[in-house]
Amino acid sequence: MKITPTTAMQKLQNISDNELFSVCFIKRSDGTEREMLARRGVSKFVKGGVQNVDPEEHNLLHVFDMGRYNKLRRAGESEADAGPDCYRSINLESILWLKINGVQYEINDFPMVRWQVTWGKGMARTVEARSDVEARTTFKRLEGLKSMPKGATICRV
Repeated sequence: MKITPTTAMQKLQNISDNELFSVCFIKRSDGTEREMLARRGVSKFVKGGVQNVDPEEHNLLHVFDMGRYNKLRRAGESEADAGPDCYRSINLESILWLKINGVQYEINDFPMVRWQVTWGKGMARTVEARSDVEARTTFKRLEGLKSMPKGATICRV
């Protein structure tokens, strides 16, 4: 089901505490895509203190990353060690899709961005895509490749 970014933000903000949902968004820090199975309202591992960033001012939603938590636990970390490292912030302005109660919502208004792929000795190609993952897929299709060239880099332009 296609929805607008505003509707997606509302749906995420209205999810009840401890309800699982999946989301895919573009990270602000490096422009890469992140998929996450998350929960809101997990406070078991919060150690106190003050948040460095006001989530409303920066259009962020603080969540607990269940996928990361489960991965750390399977790797042998104790609950007390794994938990505090699993808090994340979702950039509400760059959601690509979300899945709540088994219903997947595609965001139909997400802007295209120009990405440059460089490889080899001075080889480069610019593609338009909504995320780095989509840019890689587009690049491979245009170049007729099954995988990215060894040493290839991708960045926003």
